[in-house]
Formats: sequence, structure tokens, C-alpha cells
Amino acid sequence: MTKVDIAVIGLGVYGSASAHALAATGRTILGIERAGEHELPGASAGPLRMVRGLPADALEQWHTLAPAAFRALPAVDGSGASSHDGGLLDAPAAVRALRARAVERGARLMFGETAQVTPGGRVLVGDHTVDAGQVLFCTGAWTATLPGWARIPGLRTERAVMQVASFPAFPSHAFHLFGSDDERFCALPVDDHGTVQFGHWSTPAGLDDAAIARRDLAALRRHFPALGAMRRHTSVRGAYTLPPGDRFVLRRSTAHTAALVACSGVGFKFAPQVAARVAAAYDGNPSDDQLFLEGWL
Repeated sequence: MTKVDIAVIGLGVYGSASAHALAATGRTILGIERAGEHELPGASAGPLRMVRGLPADALEQWHTLAPAAFRALPAVDGSGASSHDGGLLDAPAAVRALRARAVERGARLMFGETAQVTPGGRVLVGDHTVDAGQVLFCTGAWTATLPGWARIPGLRTERAVMQVASFPAFPSHAFHLFGSDDERFCALPVDDHGTVQFGHWSTPAGLDDAAIARRDLAALRRHFPALGAMRRHTSVRGAYTLPPGDRFVLRRSTAHTAALVACSGVGFKFAPQVAARVAAAYDGNPSDDQLFLEGWL
């Protein structure tokens, strides 16, 4: 039987960042991800994430941990006002960089494996058993499907669907946000060749993917009427977690297990900051079964 200090279940952006931050404290860390190494489901799906108004020290963390993943671009809102403290994170590159940093710190990461966890911290992976001092669930939208003893009360999930399409021309010098009335919509340049990621910030219940794609494309053409004919198109399906009060939550489930959820949709950019807080929480009193981290940073 393998023994580790902490097993991190789920290696999206939050699991990967937490594995790195915890490994940096000198603990033995095992990270387990049921998707393949090159798959990014859930809230980490899709090519890009917006960065706006991030404190300088938090932005410096991204420059240190994933220097190739950040691209500085101004954000333009629906009124045409520009903010120059924004940028875009390449989501796959950011997660890959966090995983690589975790491995550099000594963490062992497993992909394509499903973990079964007991309240006492015993983890079954395939036919192998791991005895973990602590287990940290970073399973995003799948947190709602965990056994009852591991769930976070009041957690909600919703589908997240973004479109990625190529056009003859799309302005690549900025990313655009439209928040007037009910239009809460964004358009992010993926590259300098007319590829754009776009979509509304929420997905109403009852719409299938085709209806969502039509709605989002209509909005894009409304805001950018000179796009020209669409060349390629795909829908990127993900899922968001909506914790109670839309806050970041780290909640102890049992003496040996805890679950971390972020407010998806705005949370990706905060992953290194939150992970540092997670590591600090484990340096406190890990046997306390009360909430030990909750709230916005």
C-alpha cells in the first residue's frame, strides 16, 4: 500500500495549482485525474480565460508559474471604454504549466484513473490502494456527484458552452465585453488569424447546443457586423460550479477529507492565489472539521 500526505482528486486548474502549492511545502502529494493527460473537461475547458483587475502580486504568480500562458490585451466594454490591466490566459497552457510545476516539486500525477475514496482517506485507484493522510477533492462540477459525506451543501452546477470560430477578420488587439441589458457576452481573440472564442456568460436551461450556437453567433454578428463568412466552428462544452454565495469554498467533510470549489467563470485566474491559501490552511489545524477557508480573496 502506498502512503502519501495528501491525495488531490481532480487535476483541472484548481487541482493542479493545489498540487503544486502543497508539494512546495515538502509534503508527499499524489494527484489523480480521471480524464486523459491532454483532456481538459469541466470549468477548465475551452482555449481562453479573461484576466481583468487582478492584483499585481497575483499576476506575478502567473508570470512565474506559467509565463507562456498569459497574453496582455486591453479589455473593451460595451461602451467602448478600454481598460489596460487585462489579458488572456491560454487555459490548456496554464494547466499544463501548473502540472509541470507540481511534478518539479515532487508531486506524482496520474491520468486516466478513477479514484474511489473512503471517509477515512483510503483511496482505491484501479487495483491499487493509497493510504492518504488527507484527501482534497478538486472535482469542480463533479463535486455535486460525490458521496453525500463529501459534498458541499448548496453547491449548484450549470452548463458552460462557448463557441470557437474563424472569420476572415476579427480585431485581435483587444477582448470585448458586453454587459448592457441582458447581453452579457464576450468575444476573445484566440490568435491573429481571425479565430475568436465567444459566447454569453450564462446558458439558459432548455437550450440545446445548436440553439446556443445560433444565439451566440447572432450576438457576435450584432457586435461585429463586418466579420465575413464563418470558416470553421466548434462548440466547447464545459460545466461551472456555483458555490453558496458565489464564493470560493474549502470545506472539511471528514477528519481526512475536504473539498475545494471555486466560483467558476470568474475563478480560473485566481487559481494560484487560492492554492496558496489552501496550502496555508493545511499548515493550520487540518483536524478541525469546521469550515477553514471561505470567501473571496
